[in-house]
Amino acid sequence: GDPSSYQSLTQAAFGKRAGQLTDAIIACYTGCALVAYGVLIVQFFDAPAQVAFGSGAFFASKAGLLALVAVLLTPLCSMRSIEALKPTSMLGNAVLAYTTYLVVQHYFAGAAPGAAKAAGEGDVAAVILGMGMLQALPTILFSYNFHYNMPVYYNELKHRSIPKMLKIVVTVYATVTTLYLAIGLAGYLRYGAATKSNIVINLPRSDAVAACKILLGVMILCTFPVVQFATRGAVCRLLLADKHTAAHPPLLLRVATAVCIIGAAFILSTVIPNIGIVVSFNGALFGVAQQCFIPTVCFYTLSKKADDGSDPWLPRLRGVAVALFILGVNVAVLGVAGTVKNILDGSSR
Repeated sequence: GDPSSYQSLTQAAFGKRAGQLTDAIIACYTGCALVAYGVLIVQFFDAPAQVAFGSGAFFASKAGLLALVAVLLTPLCSMRSIEALKPTSMLGNAVLAYTTYLVVQHYFAGAAPGAAKAAGEGDVAAVILGMGMLQALPTILFSYNFHYNMPVYYNELKHRSIPKMLKIVVTVYATVTTLYLAIGLAGYLRYGAATKSNIVINLPRSDAVAACKILLGVMILCTFPVVQFATRGAVCRLLLADKHTAAHPPLLLRVATAVCIIGAAFILSTVIPNIGIVVSFNGALFGVAQQCFIPTVCFYTLSKKADDGSDPWLPRLRGVAVALFILGVNVAVLGVAGTVKNILDGSSR
């Protein structure tokens, strides 16, 4: 099969139905990510909308703001390919680095001798044992497993090779882990139990923070179509019998799917109280399946079929696959339980 899609991988291992199930999982996973983007768009553009349209205006409301953004996003989400959006990845890197700088800077400002405790700061605990920790498990998984397009990106490289790609993967994971640790530790050590799922909300009002929110919002507007392309591809493969049309949908179909996907994501985002809920549920339900279940089960099955006994590492790697599968089951169960419990307690932030 085509190695550039998860759908082909699972179909090679288990048949057509499994391939369709994989597309359904990818559609749900990426669709939930778009819902999270809708929540962030409101959080980042709420203040600018209030200034631009006036308090109480329709476009300054959550529904009006999302409707306006939907109109702006539809042409981008209707493009044939993501080629034109590739340069925006550099913008994303710069904005995330700037956000990390702001959070770390505010931590050191609060840790300075004689610094007064700011409003919105909570108690800091060295170890937290509870349902909040369980909700964090799928959130951490979600933060690392946004790689459903990796086979596609790899297939588009001109001088591609596995060793070159592994170097890129190691570099990227080292970079994002450094940023995660910096922003996570600095944010929690400053705001403690009052830390929001979107740490930028905790930052005090200033021109620098306002600029950061706008830049983050612009970054999401550029990233949204990239994720939506994956949703569109999965949905088209599920609903269209003709493979060529599913892979290369005509303009009218691209516009129709863009309107439907954006509309569904933004409608759901209006009823989500915070990004932490959608991220943790998405990570526990669909992220685990995409990250831990599909790769491990496919590797175990396909490697066992091809194992002629000449490679002593294959049985050991299958053991690793089983361990990762079990880890995924635990993260899924505990993550859903923790998130539901926090929602019922009103402690989810």
